[in-house]
Amino acid sequence: MTLKKTLFALTACALCIQAAAQNTNITARIKGMKKGDTAYIVKRTDDGGIDIDTAKCEKNGRFEYSSDIPYTMDAALFYAPAGTTLEDIKRTEPKSLPICLNPGDRLHIKGSADDIPGLEISGGIYDNRIYRSYFTGIRDIMSSADVYRDSMKAISNTASDIKDEELRRKNSEKLRELNNKIWGVVEDSYRYMDGFVRAHPDDPFSSYVLGNIKGSYSEKHRESLYNLLSERVKATPKAKIIASQIETEKAWKEAKGRITAGAKAPDFTLTGIDGRKVTLSDFRGRYVFLDFWGSWCGPCRQANKHMKTLYEKYKDRADFAMISLALDRDDKAWRKAVEEDGLTWTQVNMCETPSGPQSVSVIYAISMYPTQILVSPDGSIMAVRFGYNEKKDDIADMLENIFK
Repeated sequence: MTLKKTLFALTACALCIQAAAQNTNITARIKGMKKGDTAYIVKRTDDGGIDIDTAKCEKNGRFEYSSDIPYTMDAALFYAPAGTTLEDIKRTEPKSLPICLNPGDRLHIKGSADDIPGLEISGGIYDNRIYRSYFTGIRDIMSSADVYRDSMKAISNTASDIKDEELRRKNSEKLRELNNKIWGVVEDSYRYMDGFVRAHPDDPFSSYVLGNIKGSYSEKHRESLYNLLSERVKATPKAKIIASQIETEKAWKEAKGRITAGAKAPDFTLTGIDGRKVTLSDFRGRYVFLDFWGSWCGPCRQANKHMKTLYEKYKDRADFAMISLALDRDDKAWRKAVEEDGLTWTQVNMCETPSGPQSVSVIYAISMYPTQILVSPDGSIMAVRFGYNEKKDDIADMLENIFK
């Protein structure tokens, strides 16, 4: 075995055996970055969430960042000059540097603050020729979408100033066209990832690549690609997450056909905001209004006003109960929203249990927030309502007829 092949095998082995979080370190030297400036490192987790870390520039152009990383994951680096807040970044959407964080790596970043996407990364996983080639390929594909994004931003920035209806219509059509082109580029990137996995089924890095394939392309191809992976790759933490996601998707699709009027409402047990256990079957003998929502969901927060009115109307009835089931990774944000919106009935957070085939949002096939379900006293589903329409509420009308 040549030295190059030996190094590749050792790198692959290191990726394979990572079963626990390891400290990953980044040292950066960026020309134009000044003391007091901030680097935001935005990490995308496999449960769909986002974790945001910061690193302050202590000397001109230099900062250091370290974090315990449980598995190979995507992140993005945003540069924020002193005085720029995270909200400013969310509003202006500046260009970022994609970074692959691999447990235990020591990465080095250099370049200019004037060209964040063009910063050079070295060290760790980036020193492997095959992986570096993969990152370059993805970057080249995705960079072709920049011109479409810039055009969309230019149109959106002037949208509020346009009064002519015909021009507004044409701009809307142009935005849809540009968005479709961006998704075309994304599909190209998925095909590139697909090719990598097929070419390297025994490389643990392929589990990271496969985890980045999303959307309709994932629905069509992810399971077949997963089945191509070798057993040692399937044993990696990342591949185990993908396997769980595949099973969860199957469970959701199966549940979707069962959550309909006349079917039995799946039982669940969660912890209420007051610490008490809440089990749906304990409410037998009552009409139970299930409200699936989230503190992050604008329409849900609007609907809460209507929910309060509905609850006040029937709260004294012995044959009525209301349970709000939030999907909130941020427990503090959930509790704050419950208090701010004055939700005094039974409150639970579905995120107290890990996402999986048996999680409440899956067994109820929730795909839209808010979603409301009315359960009869015998535990069967009476009605399902998606979204919020303040002018029409079929479940409220149904309760009105039941209790009149």
